[in-house]
Amino acid sequence: MSTDIVLISSLKFATMQIDRHVALFVLLFGSVGNLLNIWILSERSLSDNPCSTYLWWSSLAICFSVAAWTLVGASSDRYLRSSILVKFRNLSTVQTARRFLIIIITVSVLIFLEVFYCYEASVPNVPVACYSLSLPCRLYNDWMLILIPTVIPSGLMAIFGSLTIRNIRTRFVQPVMHVKFSSNTTQHNLRLQLNDRNISRMLLIQVSVVLLMNLPVAIQRLYASLTANFPKTDRHVAIQNLIYSLVVLVSFCSYSISFYLYILTASIYRAALKRVVRRLLRRIGLLH
Repeated sequence: MSTDIVLISSLKFATMQIDRHVALFVLLFGSVGNLLNIWILSERSLSDNPCSTYLWWSSLAICFSVAAWTLVGASSDRYLRSSILVKFRNLSTVQTARRFLIIIITVSVLIFLEVFYCYEASVPNVPVACYSLSLPCRLYNDWMLILIPTVIPSGLMAIFGSLTIRNIRTRFVQPVMHVKFSSNTTQHNLRLQLNDRNISRMLLIQVSVVLLMNLPVAIQRLYASLTANFPKTDRHVAIQNLIYSLVVLVSFCSYSISFYLYILTASIYRAALKRVVRRLLRRIGLLH
């Protein structure tokens, strides 16, 4: 009996340390990265690309649902951009991105307005102190958190990713036409192609990380929903709470490391970072 008490106390202590200290570190670490993302993605060489608009909002969003669906929008933009059909490529615009963002923000707010009615403080036998009290609210909340921020966007990102790969593989090279282009036009087109390749790489890496790191939280929420009415021992509850803290932390990390992923994977992003840093140093008089 005493062994169980020690184990439960240790599990509760570990959970508390994760929630207090590790989560705070990830929050600060991710906030710095996301603020840098917002700053750099506003740079002119990147801001005119619709995919950059989605990535900008992904860094700004404080809601997991909105952050996940901005990546869906970015994945769909890569699909449209890679299509052989002109009517699809014409849909890849900043204006389309802004309209999609308005829709997903509005829908996310409407879906999760239930928290003001359903959530209660100090609910027993649940992973966190603030949780849905009634069974209908708990089922709705758990399944919405499984489907809306995780399962559905993950599935759509995978679908658009595979369609984009298919588009790239099936596109054929047009015969070279003997048309003279100015050197400025050629350089502009090359710059746009380089931007597209770099941004596509940035998105692919981030989507892969999000899919991998969000899977555990979806599994945990499904388990919690299916076992909500089962009797649980204090030991079981302590283990469940620790696992919940860990998987939420991992899921949060997936949206906190985008800046560091972009730095490692995209030369155009590193170049944009250098430009904005130089401009800042000039403004404060440290660089001439």
